[in-house]
Amino acid sequence: MDELSAFSQTAYAAEMAHDWTRAHNLHESAITKWSEFSNTTIMASARQDHYRRMAVLKCALHQERIEVIGPFAKQGKPIPNTILVHPSAELMKRGVWDQLDLEAEPLSPDELQKKMPLTLQELKTPQRPIDTLPEYTPTVLTTNPMTTYKMSRTASTMPNNTHTHIVVTLKDATKSHTLLILEAIAGKSRSSIKITESWVYRPADYPHPAYTLTPGKTATSRMWEHFPILTRIHDLDLPWVTVHGLTTPILETPDRAFITQIWNTSRFVFGGRRFVSKPRKQNKSGWIISDSDAVHEYTKSWPVKGSKTGKLEDDARRQVLWKFSVENVWAWTEANWVVSVAEGLDPVLNEYLCATRMFRLAAGRNGAGVSVLAAAAGEGRKVGEPRGLEGKLEVIEAGLEAGMAVVEGVVNLEGATVDVDVDVDVAGVAEASAVGF
Repeated sequence: MDELSAFSQTAYAAEMAHDWTRAHNLHESAITKWSEFSNTTIMASARQDHYRRMAVLKCALHQERIEVIGPFAKQGKPIPNTILVHPSAELMKRGVWDQLDLEAEPLSPDELQKKMPLTLQELKTPQRPIDTLPEYTPTVLTTNPMTTYKMSRTASTMPNNTHTHIVVTLKDATKSHTLLILEAIAGKSRSSIKITESWVYRPADYPHPAYTLTPGKTATSRMWEHFPILTRIHDLDLPWVTVHGLTTPILETPDRAFITQIWNTSRFVFGGRRFVSKPRKQNKSGWIISDSDAVHEYTKSWPVKGSKTGKLEDDARRQVLWKFSVENVWAWTEANWVVSVAEGLDPVLNEYLCATRMFRLAAGRNGAGVSVLAAAAGEGRKVGEPRGLEGKLEVIEAGLEAGMAVVEGVVNLEGATVDVDVDVDVAGVAEASAVGF
């Protein structure tokens, strides 16, 4: 598995070296190797099924690259000045996300600071709102047309017949090129087993996670509830920054965490600035589109007089930096949404917003909650360590073998009842403790 992943990276490395013919050949060879691996994998367990799914996805990703570089790598067409790329941690360090300028040199510190001011500030002083910083919104071209992307969700039953494998993908407007991938595990439809953690991958680095997202303690199984999300971003060792990686979780919290509402206002701090995600109004009567929101920058907020549920007012700017809206929803097994991004938005902020919305969409059917099963099974994870989906499957399989049953937040293990309490501290680090033995 590791050898196959390393071989895939050689194809992307050839692209970075602008060796297009070699890159094309390596992508083709990678498809052959992953296909052989997929055909020899026996779906005898959840992990084996995951390996097969991963191999199929890797083949599809390499095929996407062949279709992009094939015209000038094999067909003799002129090489364009810019090329659509698969996002990667290495590209992100250069301030590049989905488009690579082949003629551009790596950015200087000053140029990188102009392109990624929020990210570099976040690396220096994570999760610290700084009132003396200038507003970020005026630096973004909010007057230009927004760039659109398509987000989709699929779900399928795993071989153990007790869990559902959920995938949310972000693609370009033509839906032909993958930009982000989220994977999560939940119980089958109407099951009490919730999503306790999910992983977001940049396609070029798959299956190494770029983001780890976990729900806060007020998350429930109710469909579409707006719950706190703790997000860790991995592998951003940007140059000229003394603090490496966004290991401190970014905590996005709703104004009214304990209110069951279809879509709620939520707030977070990134790069020293405050941002708020607000539901968008459909018409003058105030009807809220259930899965549509917009992100604005603000500097201060205050409680709504007389509110008993935690409503807040703020001085949010009118300009929309990022917005999310429904395209069509046929069923919870398959649905599509549209993401619109202001031109010039900090690429890591854009990626973060996409990742958190992908997590909410993944939890739309089964909800999200703390890892009761993992706590009872003694699962441990270092802060900032990306484990990936395989570690989750190990916990699930161990729980099934031990005869565990998860029902409404309680683990029954050989007659013993274990209640799990999760506390979130100021930094947003979740710790689980089991009591009641």
